[in-house]
Amino acid sequence: MKPAEHPTALRTALLLREAGIDTRVAEFEQPTRTSAEAAAAIGCSVAEIAKSVVFRGTTTGQAIVVVTSGDHRVSEAKVAAKLGETPARADALRSVTGAEWADVKL
Repeated sequence: MKPAEHPTALRTALLLREAGIDTRVAEFEQPTRTSAEAAAAIGCSVAEIAKSVVFRGTTTGQAIVVVTSGDHRVSEAKVAAKLGETPARADALRSVTGAEWADVKL
């Protein structure tokens, strides 16, 4: 890993500091687009990786972010039951968060 350089990572570090959270934001030197890539990069099992799946509510249009273990699949039926609306895959991450997947370094 290397110190944060990307604008999104730097913005995240600033927001954490402003919230009083003492942490270090770092970036991977290789791609970590999947749970398997992230696990390999830090030397842990896929189950130890937290992954996020972004949906958009079909009724409200609100962003729905589900965080789960890297080795689990998200049940859209269970998300719908909890939220009372059907989730649809977000058409683009930028439309929900202002970032592309490649911009997000966790």
